[in-house]
Amino acid sequence: MTLQEANLSQLLYYMERHDTGTISAFRSKFTRRQNQQRNRRLLAQLFVKGYIVISVDGIYVENFGTDRAVEVAEDTFFVVDSKDEGHLERDLRGLGEVYDQDSILFIPKPGNEAYLWGTNHTGYPGYGNVKKYSTRHMGKVNTFMTKKRGRPFFFESINREIPKPGSNLGWAAIHAISTMDWREIPL
Repeated sequence: MTLQEANLSQLLYYMERHDTGTISAFRSKFTRRQNQQRNRRLLAQLFVKGYIVISVDGIYVENFGTDRAVEVAEDTFFVVDSKDEGHLERDLRGLGEVYDQDSILFIPKPGNEAYLWGTNHTGYPGYGNVKKYSTRHMGKVNTFMTKKRGRPFFFESINREIPKPGSNLGWAAIHAISTMDWREIPL
Protein backbone atom coordinates (compact mmCIF):
# COMPACT_ATOMS: atom_id res chain seq x y z
CA MET A 1 0.00 0.00 0.00
CA THR A 2 1.21 3.49 -0.80
CA LEU A 3 0.88 6.27 1.75
CA GLN A 4 -0.01 9.80 0.68
CA GLU A 5 0.45 13.06 2.54
CA ALA A 6 -2.62 14.72 4.04
CA ASN A 7 -3.04 18.02 5.82
CA LEU A 8 -5.38 19.54 8.37
CA SER A 9 -7.46 21.30 5.73
CA GLN A 10 -8.22 17.92 4.14
CA LEU A 11 -9.51 16.62 7.47
CA LEU A 12 -11.70 19.69 7.87
CA TYR A 13 -12.95 19.17 4.31
CA TYR A 14 -13.93 15.58 5.15
CA MET A 15 -15.56 16.56 8.47
CA GLU A 16 -17.73 19.18 6.78
CA ARG A 17 -18.97 16.79 4.06
CA HIS A 18 -19.05 13.29 5.62
CA ASP A 19 -19.37 11.51 8.93
CA THR A 20 -15.88 10.91 10.32
CA GLY A 21 -14.28 9.48 13.43
CA THR A 22 -11.13 8.18 15.07
CA ILE A 23 -10.11 4.75 16.30
CA SER A 24 -6.97 2.82 17.19
CA ALA A 25 -6.19 -0.77 18.12
CA PHE A 26 -3.36 0.26 20.48
CA ARG A 27 -3.45 -0.85 24.13
CA SER A 28 -0.68 -0.29 26.66
CA LYS A 29 -0.67 -3.98 27.65
CA PHE A 30 0.71 -4.93 24.20
CA THR A 31 4.19 -4.35 22.79
CA ARG A 32 4.75 -1.78 20.04
CA ARG A 33 5.00 -4.61 17.49
CA GLN A 34 1.79 -6.25 18.71
CA ASN A 35 -0.02 -2.92 18.57
CA GLN A 36 1.20 -2.39 15.00
CA GLN A 37 -0.12 -5.84 14.07
CA ARG A 38 -3.46 -5.08 15.69
CA ASN A 39 -3.62 -1.73 13.89
CA ARG A 40 -2.80 -3.37 10.56
CA ARG A 41 -5.75 -5.73 10.99
CA LEU A 42 -7.99 -2.84 12.02
CA LEU A 43 -6.90 -0.91 8.92
CA ALA A 44 -7.78 -3.89 6.71
CA GLN A 45 -11.20 -4.15 8.36
CA LEU A 46 -11.87 -0.44 7.77
CA PHE A 47 -10.89 -0.80 4.11
CA VAL A 48 -13.15 -3.83 3.68
CA LYS A 49 -16.01 -1.68 4.98
CA GLY A 50 -15.22 0.89 2.26
CA TYR A 51 -13.87 3.77 4.36
CA ILE A 52 -11.16 6.32 3.59
CA VAL A 53 -8.48 6.13 6.29
CA ILE A 54 -5.91 8.77 7.27
CA SER A 55 -3.18 8.10 9.82
CA VAL A 56 -2.99 10.60 12.70
CA ASP A 57 -1.19 10.68 16.04
CA GLY A 58 -3.67 10.42 18.88
CA ILE A 59 -3.30 11.60 22.48
CA TYR A 60 -5.38 9.85 25.12
CA VAL A 61 -5.46 9.78 28.92
CA GLU A 62 -5.46 6.20 30.19
CA ASN A 63 -6.93 5.69 33.66
CA PHE A 64 -8.67 9.06 33.36
CA GLY A 65 -9.92 10.43 36.68
CA THR A 66 -7.63 8.24 38.81
CA ASP A 67 -4.26 8.73 40.47
CA ARG A 68 -2.82 6.46 37.74
CA ALA A 69 -3.88 8.78 34.89
CA VAL A 70 -1.23 9.06 32.20
CA GLU A 71 -1.17 10.74 28.81
CA VAL A 72 -0.25 8.28 26.08
CA ALA A 73 0.37 8.65 22.36
CA GLU A 74 -0.92 6.06 19.93
CA ASP A 75 -1.14 5.51 16.19
CA THR A 76 -4.71 6.41 15.37
CA PHE A 77 -6.90 6.30 12.26
CA PHE A 78 -9.10 9.17 11.11
CA VAL A 79 -11.91 7.38 9.24
CA VAL A 80 -14.20 8.91 6.58
CA ASP A 81 -17.59 7.59 5.42
CA SER A 82 -17.02 9.01 1.93
CA LYS A 83 -19.93 7.00 0.49
CA ASP A 84 -22.27 8.46 3.13
CA GLU A 85 -23.69 5.02 3.93
CA GLY A 86 -24.45 5.99 7.53
CA HIS A 87 -22.81 3.03 9.31
CA LEU A 88 -19.61 4.66 10.55
CA GLU A 89 -20.69 5.26 14.15
CA ARG A 90 -21.94 1.68 14.52
CA ASP A 91 -18.83 0.25 12.85
CA LEU A 92 -16.41 2.29 14.98
CA ARG A 93 -18.23 1.38 18.19
CA GLY A 94 -18.18 -2.31 17.26
CA LEU A 95 -14.50 -2.24 16.34
CA GLY A 96 -13.76 -0.29 19.53
CA GLU A 97 -15.23 -3.20 21.47
CA VAL A 98 -13.30 -5.78 19.44
CA TYR A 99 -9.99 -4.02 20.12
CA ASP A 100 -10.85 -3.26 23.79
CA GLN A 101 -10.59 0.50 23.30
CA ASP A 102 -11.66 2.81 26.11
CA SER A 103 -13.53 4.84 23.50
CA ILE A 104 -13.91 5.89 19.89
CA LEU A 105 -14.63 9.38 18.61
CA PHE A 106 -17.52 9.90 16.16
CA ILE A 107 -17.87 13.22 14.31
CA PRO A 108 -21.12 13.62 12.36
CA LYS A 109 -21.07 16.01 9.43
CA PRO A 110 -20.68 19.00 9.31
CA GLY A 111 -18.04 18.32 11.97
CA ASN A 112 -18.99 20.97 14.51
CA GLU A 113 -19.56 18.46 17.31
CA ALA A 114 -18.16 15.10 18.31
CA TYR A 115 -19.16 12.14 20.48
CA LEU A 116 -16.74 10.14 22.60
CA TRP A 117 -18.32 6.67 22.94
CA GLY A 118 -17.17 4.29 25.69
CA THR A 119 -16.44 0.87 24.19
CA ASN A 120 -15.07 -1.09 27.15
CA HIS A 121 -15.97 -1.48 30.83
CA THR A 122 -12.74 -0.17 32.33
CA GLY A 123 -12.03 3.14 30.58
CA TYR A 124 -13.48 6.61 30.25
CA PRO A 125 -16.32 7.44 29.66
CA GLY A 126 -17.48 3.89 30.54
CA TYR A 127 -19.08 1.23 28.38
CA GLY A 128 -22.02 2.57 26.39
CA ASN A 129 -21.66 6.06 27.81
CA VAL A 130 -21.20 9.03 25.53
CA LYS A 131 -19.53 12.40 26.10
CA LYS A 132 -20.66 15.12 23.70
CA TYR A 133 -18.27 17.85 22.60
CA SER A 134 -20.42 20.60 21.11
CA THR A 135 -17.70 22.82 19.67
CA ARG A 136 -14.62 22.09 17.61
CA HIS A 137 -11.53 23.90 18.94
CA MET A 138 -8.15 24.33 17.35
CA GLY A 139 -5.13 25.32 19.42
CA LYS A 140 -6.80 24.76 22.81
CA VAL A 141 -5.91 22.16 25.42
CA ASN A 142 -8.48 19.55 26.42
CA THR A 143 -8.39 16.26 28.30
CA PHE A 144 -8.66 14.25 25.08
CA MET A 145 -6.89 15.99 22.25
CA THR A 146 -4.32 15.72 19.56
CA LYS A 147 -0.99 17.46 19.40
CA LYS A 148 1.67 18.43 16.89
CA ARG A 149 5.08 19.23 18.41
CA GLY A 150 3.41 19.85 21.76
CA ARG A 151 0.81 22.26 20.34
CA PRO A 152 -2.80 21.05 20.71
CA PHE A 153 -5.22 20.55 17.83
CA PHE A 154 -8.51 18.74 17.42
CA PHE A 155 -6.48 16.07 15.65
CA GLU A 156 -2.77 15.60 16.07
CA SER A 157 -0.26 15.42 13.28
CA ILE A 158 -1.83 14.44 10.00
CA ASN A 159 0.59 11.93 8.61
CA ARG A 160 -0.80 10.47 5.42
CA GLU A 161 -3.90 9.20 3.69
CA ILE A 162 -3.79 5.48 3.27
CA PRO A 163 -5.23 4.60 -0.14
CA LYS A 164 -7.30 1.51 -0.74
CA PRO A 165 -5.78 -1.27 -2.84
CA GLY A 166 -5.78 -0.59 -6.57
CA SER A 167 -5.94 -4.17 -7.81
CA ASN A 168 -7.86 -7.39 -7.26
CA LEU A 169 -4.75 -8.95 -5.73
CA GLY A 170 -4.50 -6.06 -3.27
CA TRP A 171 -8.16 -6.48 -2.28
CA ALA A 172 -7.62 -10.22 -1.82
CA ALA A 173 -4.77 -9.44 0.58
CA ILE A 174 -6.89 -6.89 2.48
CA HIS A 175 -9.72 -9.40 2.90
CA ALA A 176 -7.26 -12.06 4.11
CA ILE A 177 -5.65 -9.69 6.64
CA SER A 178 -9.05 -8.50 7.90
CA THR A 179 -9.89 -12.02 9.09
CA MET A 180 -6.45 -13.09 10.38
CA ASP A 181 -5.49 -13.39 14.00
CA TRP A 182 -3.60 -10.12 14.56
CA ARG A 183 -0.63 -12.03 16.07
CA GLU A 184 -0.02 -13.70 12.70
CA ILE A 185 0.08 -10.51 10.63
CA PRO A 186 3.56 -9.81 9.24
CA LEU A 187 4.95 -6.27 9.53
